[in-house]
Amino acid sequence: MQPLTQRVKKAEQQVDATQQQLQAIEQRLADTGLYEPERKAELTDLLNQQAELNRQASQWEEEWMDASEAKEALEQQLKGD
Repeated sequence: MQPLTQRVKKAEQQVDATQQQLQAIEQRLADTGLYEPERKAELTDLLNQQAELNRQASQWEEEWMDASEAKEALEQQLKGD
């Protein structure tokens, strides 16, 4: 049971960390000056970072769901025995 609990906790922590990073990038993307032609490289970099973090967040959310479901199934199995 403990390995599943640890997987759930790690996934939760990673989802939270990734969400915080995404919020920071989104705040930077809200800067209207970022859309000036001379800052195109910076904008492109931030958009690439955002896309990568969204991909990571999806993976960690899926890991959290899988681990949570496995933990719940094991808990039900242990209660039934």
